Amino acid sequence: MVDFIHTGDSVEHLNDADRERYEKVSQFTDHFLDHLMAHAQQVGHGDITA
Repeated sequence: MVDFIHTGDSVEHLNDADRERYEKVSQFTDHFLDHLMAHAQQVGHGDITA
């Protein structure tokens, strides 16, 4: 996995391939966190906060 996400660069500074990869990772992360929080609420642990 590339580490450009941690450099603080905005997406505008990435080339097309990196921007596409960044967006895919962001979408996956959002989906994963939504699933994780929904599961936590189901089992009674409440919200998970960053």
